[in-house]
Amino acid sequence: MEEKIQKLKAYKLEIEKKKIIPVIYAMTVTKELAEACNKKGVYLTNGYKDYSPLPLA
Repeated sequence: MEEKIQKLKAYKLEIEKKKIIPVIYAMTVTKELAEACNKKGVYLTNGYKDYSPLPLA
């Protein structure tokens, strides 16, 4: 996902300096997925519950 974000920033110059918050929406969330998202700073949700903190700072 990080590679795709870098490509997007290179292609869309107007968002180059802005903060991008990676988000994963999953209907089924496993413990491993939640742990991986917490480590990488990726926001994980199923639409009803947030499984990782929203990295705004």
